[in-house]
Amino acid sequence: MDLWRPDLAGRISMVDSPREVVGAVLKYMGTSYNTVDINAEVKGGRDAVKHNLALLAKQVLLLADLSTDAVVFLLEHWWKALQNNT
Repeated sequence: MDLWRPDLAGRISMVDSPREVVGAVLKYMGTSYNTVDINAEVKGGRDAVKHNLALLAKQVLLLADLSTDAVVFLLEHWWKALQNNT
């Protein structure tokens, strides 16, 4: 799934983990989560990663640590979205 699609703006929830968020950006850019040297292994290097990370940040509604409150919020938001789409 392309998290950068305009129709998903403000509708994405992600785990609040730098590895997962930066990893999603690296995968989007065609690189491994396990990239060791961003400047050498990623086209455009650190600046390109930071650019795509900023774009992703505009898409995300919630970074959740999956605490109870976050799960309740996600379920409520999901339920409202589901009702609006039917």
